[in-house]
Amino acid sequence: MKILDRFFARKPPPRTADQIATLIEGFANGKGGRWDWDYFIGTYFENEKVNWAQKECLKVEHEFPRTGCVGWCNEKGFDRLRAIASELRASGKVDITAEGERPAKPAVPG
Repeated sequence: MKILDRFFARKPPPRTADQIATLIEGFANGKGGRWDWDYFIGTYFENEKVNWAQKECLKVEHEFPRTGCVGWCNEKGFDRLRAIASELRASGKVDITAEGERPAKPAVPG
């Protein structure tokens, strides 16, 4: 049973701007999960910042084409992906999940 758990265990998908930025960095650094990139590219997000990042990432493949038969883009493209992740993380102070839910606001002391 532990073998099956290992193959079918899934962590919750990333939804916040910070989680998506981590996913993009993981892909750019070759450390992402097997299906993380496909999830990101194929998912509709209501978060405008994540949608912006998704569109920018899709441009990278064409603006920075791979140099050989293997890979998604060239090294400058991976640098651009890292920059997109940084911009997304910097702008992601208010996160909205893929379903459009806003996180609860902290109680204001007073």
